[in-house]
Amino acid sequence: MTMLKKQKFISPQRPMPVDDKDSASIITSVTGETVQLYYYNAGTRTIDAGQVAGVVVEGVLAYDNVKNQAGTMEGTVQDSSLTFTSTALTTEKNFDNLKFEMMDETAPGSRAAGICADLANGEYIVDYTHGIIYGKKASTQVTLTATAYKVRNNSVTVVTGDIEIGAVELKNATTDDRAVINAANTARTTSTNVLVVQPLGADGKIIDSSVGVSGGGLSTYIFTPLNSFGHGTSAYGSGTTFTVSGHSFSPEATAIVKVDRYNSSGVFQETLSPNKVTITCVTTAGVTTYTYAAGTFSAGDLFMVYQAGPERTITNSTDSARVEETNPISLQVIEESLVDTTNQAASQAYFPSASGMAMLGYENFSITGKYIDGDAVTTTFIVQGTNDEDTTNADWVSLQGQVQGVSGTVTGLISGSVASVVPGSMASSLITAAAQTITFAWTFLAMNYRYIRVGVLPGDATNTLIIKIRRSN
Repeated sequence: MTMLKKQKFISPQRPMPVDDKDSASIITSVTGETVQLYYYNAGTRTIDAGQVAGVVVEGVLAYDNVKNQAGTMEGTVQDSSLTFTSTALTTEKNFDNLKFEMMDETAPGSRAAGICADLANGEYIVDYTHGIIYGKKASTQVTLTATAYKVRNNSVTVVTGDIEIGAVELKNATTDDRAVINAANTARTTSTNVLVVQPLGADGKIIDSSVGVSGGGLSTYIFTPLNSFGHGTSAYGSGTTFTVSGHSFSPEATAIVKVDRYNSSGVFQETLSPNKVTITCVTTAGVTTYTYAAGTFSAGDLFMVYQAGPERTITNSTDSARVEETNPISLQVIEESLVDTTNQAASQAYFPSASGMAMLGYENFSITGKYIDGDAVTTTFIVQGTNDEDTTNADWVSLQGQVQGVSGTVTGLISGSVASVVPGSMASSLITAAAQTITFAWTFLAMNYRYIRVGVLPGDATNTLIIKIRRSN
């Protein structure tokens, strides 16, 4: 007898259930699920927003193939693992699977209405194969709460945790010597074999873990009597204490790496290691006092303290990476007041002196000046440069700069001729011949000269003269 003649006799919605005998499954209990109810509004599946009693609704479980109470076979109205709390759906009714199959290919709204056609308010039907509940509401409740049921799961989950495998020993490959594995604080004798682990470097050599390493957010600071590393200065305190000052953070006792003690002659005495002795510390007013209660320190002892602290590439207060400029722009400038006086003599004067000033690798030069004279006399300003190493006998040459700003009536030598000076003028001299107050800003760029100087020739000795300069790159 042929059980299935053609593929068309197999329902795509309800294929024949098959039990795979070559694999195992586990029973999974689903609990605490809340199932939202839906109804069909003109054929459109719509979330239940408090529909009244008598409305046909459906709710879909998170899992299909809901099992019976034992979890071993598909559930039925007589033997079901499904439970929930609801005032909308209260009584389960039986339904013929053939009728389910007859309605599988109808519109979803028509299918729900057909399944629930003979139900009274509050009654519901469960499609255990597909995990769907159909029913006719008895109240306005919109969900099924505390829903619980059982399914079978073919995926076996391994729960991690402690696994006891009995006593474990390490056996010497040559002899029968054995080392037991137990808690670090277990009492031992000199004959007890233990497993020792030592850190190795990339070259295969043992790393001296007593010195400490940098990285992982920490750096090792070394405090010495002479502050040789710039990290802080250590000093003898008493028979049981020593101090550190000049450090950039407050050390913690739990982060001490080690302490090497030397006598006053520099002879090594002992190493204090925190895994062997107890050292405490407290910081007050920038000074940290370390205490070793069993210490027998002597006056004059020298202490080299290895202390883990904040990573030195981090700014501790802002917890940000620190980037330092070795030659910051703020230092690539020299600002000077060349002269600020009254009654400058009516003779040629040079500032800062007749020998000028070295440019020292600077190439830009700017002047701001002020000159007050109550008499209509002629006063001239110039800037000169030379590359001669003998500034006393050098040939000084007047240089041309751009006037950035000027107030008052000022003329100057512009392109070889005397003309009025205005902002933007390229002038090799500035001249005032009236009873007035003038101010000016004069800039010289690409000044590739060894020395420069500022010259002033006042018209008389009753005046006020102020000149400020700036050399920069």
